[in-house]
Amino acid sequence: MVRDQGNSQLYAESATQAADLLRLIIPQISKLNLTASPTNYTIWYEYYLATNVQLKQAIDKCIENGTVITNDLLESFFCTYITDQSACDLAQVQENIVHLINGLSDIAKTADSTASNYQQSLQESSHQLENPAANQDLLHVVSKLISDTQGMQSSMQTMRSHMNESQNEINDLRNKLDQITAESLSDALTGLTNRKGFFAAFEKALTLSEVSSYSISLLMIDIDFFKKVNDTHGHLIGDKVIKFIADTLTMQIKGQDTASRFGGEEYVILLPNTPLQGAKVLAETIRQKIEKSRIRRSNTQESIGQITVSIGVACLHPNEKKDKNKTKKVLESLINRADSALYLSKENGRNRVTIDQP
Repeated sequence: MVRDQGNSQLYAESATQAADLLRLIIPQISKLNLTASPTNYTIWYEYYLATNVQLKQAIDKCIENGTVITNDLLESFFCTYITDQSACDLAQVQENIVHLINGLSDIAKTADSTASNYQQSLQESSHQLENPAANQDLLHVVSKLISDTQGMQSSMQTMRSHMNESQNEINDLRNKLDQITAESLSDALTGLTNRKGFFAAFEKALTLSEVSSYSISLLMIDIDFFKKVNDTHGHLIGDKVIKFIADTLTMQIKGQDTASRFGGEEYVILLPNTPLQGAKVLAETIRQKIEKSRIRRSNTQESIGQITVSIGVACLHPNEKKDKNKTKKVLESLINRADSALYLSKENGRNRVTIDQP
């Protein structure tokens, strides 16, 4: 289940917990001959805190395989598992944009200089043509004018070529930015939207509900005994289960519905224009679909046993939708009620659906 969204902080450990973590971190950094940098400290802090599951799995896999843990490796882990990878990609795109702008500036300066020189040549030619001293002077003026014009044409062709190349770079950067935007809203393992994507979808749904006066429901889904799956079958099978559940959710939703991975083995489904009873029907369909399915090992086709989920269902209260300027508060209330219903499903035996009672 989720933490209390209203009071959660990035690092909310007590001074005693932080001191205990420090006693683990410093010897580890020294043992691996790593730089005592803020990045490395943060990596090991989150590792020993054990709340960043994907980071811990990645480091454990390195240790298990005997991979040498270096500063560069931890830097990549920091980018992947702690900061948003899209932030690192965006920084690279920003650097490329600066480079492109500088290149365009140089092209503009060159074109301006060439045009200025050509204008000066035209003025000189015009002056000489007004007062020709001899036919030979006239021929010289015409010859120079032709040469300068050809030079200008050549410069313009070069500039057009550079501008075309710059346009291609701009298109590439635009595509990269579109890709970064999509990736920043998606979970890498499942392809579902992540929390950020879910929050964006909810904000949009809330705005539309204020206009259309429709209901918004939420399913909160948690895999039962997932830790046992990991402990018994390993993290690769655990990842396979997480992906299987995500694929099942994707197949069951439609239209404006949004399925998101909310945590390690926890998901949410946002259901715009769906009343509480309609959400309950979908939740029960999902529960039964997963209960009847079997996941098998790829190499032996051996079943890993039955996988089930517990689900909590909640619906946005009419008075909550009136609070237009407090989207975060409205969402927290909806999540907390769905989470409480999920808790009851767990308490009452798991593999069941519980509805929040308004």
